[in-house]
Amino acid sequence: MDNGRSYGTLATMIFRHLFLILLLGIASSVVAQTQPTELVPDKATLGQEPATKLEERIAALEEELEKQKHGKNIRVYQSIDGLGPAASQVYHATDGFTLGGYGEVNYNRFRSDRKTDQLDVLRFVLYSGYRFNDWIVLNTEIEYEHTGNASSSVVTDVSQNGSTVTTTKRDIQEGEVYVEFAYIDFKFYEALQLKLGLNLVPVGLMNYMHEPTTFYSVDRPITETNVIPSTWRDVGAIVTGDFFDKRLTYRTGILDGPRGKNFSESSWIRGGRMRGSRARAEDFAAVINVDTHPLDGLLVGSSFYKGYAGQDEVGPVTWKDRVTPATPPASATNSLFTAYGATLKADTSARVPVQIAEAHYLVDKGAFTTRGVIARGWLSDAGT
Repeated sequence: MDNGRSYGTLATMIFRHLFLILLLGIASSVVAQTQPTELVPDKATLGQEPATKLEERIAALEEELEKQKHGKNIRVYQSIDGLGPAASQVYHATDGFTLGGYGEVNYNRFRSDRKTDQLDVLRFVLYSGYRFNDWIVLNTEIEYEHTGNASSSVVTDVSQNGSTVTTTKRDIQEGEVYVEFAYIDFKFYEALQLKLGLNLVPVGLMNYMHEPTTFYSVDRPITETNVIPSTWRDVGAIVTGDFFDKRLTYRTGILDGPRGKNFSESSWIRGGRMRGSRARAEDFAAVINVDTHPLDGLLVGSSFYKGYAGQDEVGPVTWKDRVTPATPPASATNSLFTAYGATLKADTSARVPVQIAEAHYLVDKGAFTTRGVIARGWLSDAGT
């Protein structure tokens, strides 16, 4: 009897253990079937995934590895929002401070013996930016021209001996250090960004992208230095945005107007740029620019600028003044409005409308690039 009980107890224990093992097997099978299938992709599914998706995933993984290897910010030589590649560094950063820049040294060898060959450190530029978060960016450019010094000759003495007049000149060293732009960029949406501060005027190609590696010639093209007075910047607000996966970009804004008193026949409105330095703010300007990318590697765009340059300094001119203009004084400067200086009235001012229209294109397909700009500017003579 004792042996019977022992065998019965042993059989019961074995049955219980087998039953528990069976329950555990069923439970593990159910858990395995409820696991997300995407965590362990099927080999057949992997083989059927499009090559473009695989390439995107590989590129994203490589970028993430580079960030972990070299830090948060990676140098990317690529234009953003029409700016030059070096000026765009802050837009590639994830956060914090960024630094970029370029240098430009020219050697001029003239065919004429009357001119002196020269070497010139034409420009040394530093871009500094700071990304506060994913939608607020500070971007600035500081430029040194001619190593920060430029010489100009001024007459210090005039003497006359009979019919001979002798002038004495002296070279004066003048520093040329400028803040080319300094603005805060608020990116509310892809289609709505606001730039406040000293902004580049969105007209033409070169005024935004003026780094020497982005154009063909040694010197900047004449059209975009005389008709469009690059580098052209003013204080104001620029609204910009992208549509249709960046196939369409717009820029528009209100800026300080130029200073018509400093316009000249030789350089047109270039002398009227106030560059944000104690700029007169009696008259303002509006600008609109639209760029399209109808095909990969092709940019086509156009701009229109209209402003007023009177700044309470240019007096109106009547029809009588046009018939018999006043004789400019001996000390007059080379200004479009010098001849009418005698007609200035303290209680009135001409507005001096200025308009510029331009169209441009840029083709960049690998080793093949070409670009072109056509521009026209005009001054209205109404009231001047």
